Amino acid sequence: MPESSAGNANSRTISEAMSTTPSKILLIDYKADDYVKIRDIVEQIDHGMYTVDWVPSFGKGMQYVRQQTHDVYLLDCRLGERSGLDFITEALEAGCSAPLIFLTGEAEYELAIEALKAGAADYLIKSELDPFHLDHAVRHAVERHRSDLAVNRSEASLKAFFNNAVSLFILLDRKFAIQAFNTLAYTWTLENVNIKLCEDDYFLDVVPREMHPSVMKILQASLRGEVNRHERFLFGRWYDVCYMPVLEGASVVGISFSATDIHERKHAETALKENEYRYRQLVENASDIIYKTNSLGNFVYVNPVAQRLLGYTEQEFLSKNYLELIRPGWRRRVEAFYENQLSRRISNTYFEFPTVAKSGSEVWIGQNVRLIEQNREVLGFDAVARDITERIRISDALQREKEALQMCLDTADAMFLIIDHDERVRLINRKGCEILGYDEADVIGKNWFEHFVLPAEVKQLRAVFGKLMGSSATGVEKYENTVLTKSGATRLIDWHNSVIRDPANRIVSTFSSGIDITDQRIAEQKLNKMNSELEQRVKERTTMLNKAIEALERSNKELTKAEEDVRSALIKEKELGELKSRFVSTASHEFRTPLAAILSSASLLAKYNSGGNEDRRAKHINRIKSSVQNLRTILDDFLSLSKLEEGKVVLKPGPVDCIKFFEELRDEMQTIAKAGQVIRYRNLGGPLVLNTDIQLLKIVFVNLVGNAIKYSPESSSIEIVTGRHNNNMYCMVKDEGIGIPEADQEHIFIRFFRAQNALASQGTGLGLNIVKKYVELMNGSISFESQEGQGASFTIELPMESKTK
Repeated sequence: MPESSAGNANSRTISEAMSTTPSKILLIDYKADDYVKIRDIVEQIDHGMYTVDWVPSFGKGMQYVRQQTHDVYLLDCRLGERSGLDFITEALEAGCSAPLIFLTGEAEYELAIEALKAGAADYLIKSELDPFHLDHAVRHAVERHRSDLAVNRSEASLKAFFNNAVSLFILLDRKFAIQAFNTLAYTWTLENVNIKLCEDDYFLDVVPREMHPSVMKILQASLRGEVNRHERFLFGRWYDVCYMPVLEGASVVGISFSATDIHERKHAETALKENEYRYRQLVENASDIIYKTNSLGNFVYVNPVAQRLLGYTEQEFLSKNYLELIRPGWRRRVEAFYENQLSRRISNTYFEFPTVAKSGSEVWIGQNVRLIEQNREVLGFDAVARDITERIRISDALQREKEALQMCLDTADAMFLIIDHDERVRLINRKGCEILGYDEADVIGKNWFEHFVLPAEVKQLRAVFGKLMGSSATGVEKYENTVLTKSGATRLIDWHNSVIRDPANRIVSTFSSGIDITDQRIAEQKLNKMNSELEQRVKERTTMLNKAIEALERSNKELTKAEEDVRSALIKEKELGELKSRFVSTASHEFRTPLAAILSSASLLAKYNSGGNEDRRAKHINRIKSSVQNLRTILDDFLSLSKLEEGKVVLKPGPVDCIKFFEELRDEMQTIAKAGQVIRYRNLGGPLVLNTDIQLLKIVFVNLVGNAIKYSPESSSIEIVTGRHNNNMYCMVKDEGIGIPEADQEHIFIRFFRAQNALASQGTGLGLNIVKKYVELMNGSISFESQEGQGASFTIELPMESKTK
């Protein structure tokens, strides 16, 4: 048996909204601590309206679901080896009709959404559980469940009404075959046409032959969406006959035929026809619903618009009270509204509420109701109503879109802000609140310039705001300024500003997205300081060289050779200065990107130090590792270049089994390939044993294969092909990547040079320069073939017997 607890009383709302029978809750959670927490929360809610049972396993929980012992099931997202999503699926397959509420961890919104898609009635975040949220979720889940049961009962009542209606009804498909009919239709057809109605009978078979042409025209018009209602004299009596298209969306899927005996009413109408003619012409040709009721709310008149909109005949309307057409959950609310109008003698009112058409579809109406009084006695009500279903649907859709947009804005890594024309904040996302240090409620409605801008910058920023609000253009203006946080600190924000216009194309608000660049700007300032110091050193060195040159010019002409050497040194020094400048430019860019990634990931790691965030922490740790590896690669390139320039690289030849070498290289590089990329190796010919420096060989081909991976798309192929040509070993590395533009090919081996189509990817422009120098050091040669957008192939030839240069 599960463990149990009952709640205490301190709320007065549940007993008004729910049955006095306690709602039985079953908690399915392998953690006893969660049960104790939820039990304590329930004890704070209301006088015994909930009881909580607990089972710690997936299997035991499913046993109680199959026995249908509880009103609500709370289930954890993790149930040992199984998940809460699995439980939802199996419970629904087992016929569970009670609501399932999903318990999830903080910020696991995607998992909660999957649970709702799987059939959960609601979800709750464990860390936010309190009496209000638990009571709200359970109460509404139970109410929805009971509403569904009420709808089922309503459908049964509607079917009983259909069979006991005073009108005969026959439902046809698009081929005019009978799909359904009520008891009156069966009896009437049997008595007058001597035919027993059956489903799939052809409708024209129950219609007198002389009427076939006219009826066929009406049926075809109904398939085009037309409604045909007329009175016909049949078998000695008058009938009100209606052919109405049955719609599914915008498509006609069938025809509803109804006939109401109006023989007695026909005689009465004849006497009143002349007096009512003009009034009915006005009312029945109106575009709105017009109806009257007596003082009890029973219909005494409805115009054809009401009949077409709700699907009831006039006689059906006249046999009803207005409350019968209102959606059950709204009836008490509507009744209270009009009881108030009646008791307070309010002449005119306007109210919006949902009605239920005869077909079962929901129709929202907005209506003006006027009291009909005589000698202070209320005789009834006049009403003019309009179909507002589409407006309500659009409003609901806009609300859902707004909620989805807010979710997107809250998950973005940028700050989003909307400021109205009165300078007040209308919208701010979660990132913006984090930067400012305020809750959303503390920002919305506040004057942006008076609360979140430094006083010294208010005038300048108001001028920018005024320029945007007064602009006739739709472009985006970029701007940077500091914002004032709750702690009194400032943050520098890089803004992109645009405007929001109303339907009349007038500017009503500004929309701004901003990125916090405070830390980036500090890093740039430090880097600029380092650049300035380096430039100063170059200037000092140049000054010293100029002085030396001047001294040499004043010396003996016999020192011409020495002078030429000094000039040569000066040229090299200038080249060194240019090299250093290019190094600083490249390093400042390439170091900044991974350093920024490390900094942002480290900051985010601090926010995900609680349980349930392992995946996010792992993501940012991997990002830090990747950035550190990028820095290491850059430093390795610079170190290799330095050793080459200083002549410290010495060839250390030795025997290398090329086939084994490239197979190991293929396996090693496959581990860092992009998703779907495949690295293939094949050798053309027999064994290949090369006498060379294996370390330099590995640097060369790791660089080439690494470039192939970097500049090739996912799911592409990279080939390594080796063979023997004369007394040389050759190796070709071929990819399906972005290729090298023809205009850039002659510069591809120059230090720090990068092709135009490769600038978006990380790199220093040193790799191919180092590869070429190493190949030449091994007495080899390198060549390539490439077309932009069609990949590239690099071929290296090395002598089988290497000699040290």
